[in-house]
Parts: sequence; structure tokens; C-alpha cells
Amino acid sequence: MRARLRASGLKVCVGASDVHEHGKMLIDQVLAELGLDVIDGGTSVDPRDLVARATAGGVDVVAVSTHNGIALRYAREVLDAMVRAGVALPLCIGGRLNQVPDDSNSGLPIDVAGDIEALGALACPTPERLIKTLDDLAANSSASAG
Repeated sequence: MRARLRASGLKVCVGASDVHEHGKMLIDQVLAELGLDVIDGGTSVDPRDLVARATAGGVDVVAVSTHNGIALRYAREVLDAMVRAGVALPLCIGGRLNQVPDDSNSGLPIDVAGDIEALGALACPTPERLIKTLDDLAANSSASAG
């Protein structure tokens, strides 16, 4: 897997939806150690700015680290920003994949990984899942090119 990822030439824009910069830094380091080209998407980055950085960087994938109960809303906003920018990139979102429902009377977040997947984004709650997802994307990209 490491060899395929290194050979893939995948370029990944990594951002954080909130102040979850430690998760972002972990993903930056892991992907760099796997030989992937990592573009800094920013921390607490506006979805439009994230997509603009990804587009300017010529990336193949956007990866987002999130933590503070906004995962579904943020995934939706990034995907909407991609549509407005006329780009279609895989969106991997990981970290704490939860959200406080609008109609919550407790203020407690619920798991929204399935909802994120239903939007067309790729739920990657762990670094291992992100790596597997990137490997799948690299394998599919190689198959398409061949």
C-alpha cells in the first residue's frame, strides 16, 4: 500500500473545519511520510477558501479534520463550494464525525458518518481509514489511466 501511494503522485489538500489543528497536523505528517504531496488547506478554514486552495494547488483529494460537532454541515458546505467552483474532487472527512441536530433539546451531538456518506463525501474517522481510502482512490486512478 505504501509503495502504491508513493507511486500514485496523489496530491492532497488537508484542512481543519475548526480549531482541530492537532488532527490536521497528524494527517499532514502521516501523508507526507507516505510520500504524498500535501497542500496546507488551513485551520478553521472557510469552505470556499479550502476549495480555492485545493484548486490552486492542483490537488486530487481534499481531506478535512473536524472535531466540534459540525461535521455534516461542513461537509455539505465544502461540497457546495466545489459545485460553485466547478470542481469535483473526492472529499474525505475525518475526526469526530458528529453534529448537534438543529432540533436538539440537549445540545448533544450525534454520529453523522452515514449522512456524510449520503452526501457523497467519504467518512474517514481514523487515519487508517483515510489511508485505505486514499489507497483505493490511487488504485482506481491507476486502473482508469491504464
